[in-house]
Amino acid sequence: MRSLAHGLSARGRALALSAIGSLLGVAAGCVPATTLIREEQPAGGVAWVRRFGDAAEQRITALAVDGDGNIVVAGTGRGAIDFGGGPLVADGRELFVAKLAPDGRHVWSRAFQTSFQFTANGVAIDAAGDIALVGTFEGFVQADAIGLTTIDGDDGYALVLNSAGKPLSAFRFTGAGVQRAWSATFDAHDQLVVVGEFASDLLVESAPFTTPAIHLVGKDQMFLARFDPPNFLGAYGYGDDQPQRASRVISDGTDVLVGGTLNGTASFAGEPLAAKGTANPFVAKLDDLGRPGWTGAFGDGDVNCFEWCEIEIAHDAGHRVLVTGAFTGALDVGGVRLKGTIGADVFVAALEPDGVAGHARAVWATRFGDILVQRPYGLAVLGGDQPVVAGTFQGDIVLGGDHHHDDDAAADWFVAGYDAGGAVRWSRQFATTAGSPDLNEPGGPRVVALRDGRLALAGSFRGAIAVDAAQLTTTGDADYDALLMVLAPP
Repeated sequence: MRSLAHGLSARGRALALSAIGSLLGVAAGCVPATTLIREEQPAGGVAWVRRFGDAAEQRITALAVDGDGNIVVAGTGRGAIDFGGGPLVADGRELFVAKLAPDGRHVWSRAFQTSFQFTANGVAIDAAGDIALVGTFEGFVQADAIGLTTIDGDDGYALVLNSAGKPLSAFRFTGAGVQRAWSATFDAHDQLVVVGEFASDLLVESAPFTTPAIHLVGKDQMFLARFDPPNFLGAYGYGDDQPQRASRVISDGTDVLVGGTLNGTASFAGEPLAAKGTANPFVAKLDDLGRPGWTGAFGDGDVNCFEWCEIEIAHDAGHRVLVTGAFTGALDVGGVRLKGTIGADVFVAALEPDGVAGHARAVWATRFGDILVQRPYGLAVLGGDQPVVAGTFQGDIVLGGDHHHDDDAAADWFVAGYDAGGAVRWSRQFATTAGSPDLNEPGGPRVVALRDGRLALAGSFRGAIAVDAAQLTTTGDADYDALLMVLAPP
């Protein structure tokens, strides 16, 4: 176990900040906001960190890395945000997406005008570098020549850009009531897979949205849709009349893994998965036709999440399925029982690649937290088999031999690295003064593994956040700014 100190004294931070002076310049413009660059980076140190935003609100809510090692971030905001290519200015609200080199230099950035409520819930990148953004909107979004308009309340969307940020195609998830797209991935065939939820019926449409491609009918169900952009391939609905949400999807190179919140019963190609109690975290491994290899609901007969189970999924080099999420009470994770506190705790688990007799089976599972609120927002894998979890916490958490304390009730960031057997190897805390997003808010720290073995963390914060020698401060007192850093694990 290696314990990493975090931060310096107030005087040390002040001296470091005064020494930063002029910031690094790049070809597309000057790097905005505070940037800390180290030529030689100690293990466990931050290579660079950048704040983005003005006095209005900006949140990074989605993060990915492409095949060349570039970092892609997406989110929403108001006002102006500058990733290094000049300000992206919103007249109202905007969807932004940016590509940055591994050293933080600007490659390109785009903003698309939106109205009313708009979210960027997920981003996925295919082998050619095309980028898929998914989320929920009310009103409209204009992406160059492609315009999307909602029909009745919140609709879901999928917007596909080429590797240079040009919109190529778009899809709308609409119908009566609410439809939301939560996550996307590209599967083994480089087909786009999108998951989400719908309230009563679901129309999946391709731009220019003249006729619906498919119509699913249900109540409070989840969906999985497949595309070969710009073509729509098909969709499946899962669930009964109890609230269900598919909030994460990834590809393991052969099948797709879907996770989210289960109430009641969901039938996957005729194979039922029943919740144990209320609001169970669940994971299902599905083939190209939506048929399950195995499924698992991790409840214990009581209420297991605060309304929704915000889970993250990944897989390691041996195709073990890694999962983390927030829970209350107790869980049975593939045969391992975890007892939590009265707050929201974090669980982390590794599941057998093929399950057992059609059911999820844990290799290991563990938890941490206290009586306050802890939530993971991101899950990555280093070295083929080492999970890394990032999120926010209040109160006290113990990660291996490290005790982290949030001393002002404003949720701090954490990141923790595990070994292949589920033991914590290292952890970091980044303290905030006015907080990170709450449990059910977007914008907590996402994490991805870069090709060089480092980690990228991105999210939002309010007030100030301490990152090694730098203390970054938001421009506005009440609103969030976006943050991106690259960290070298030990």
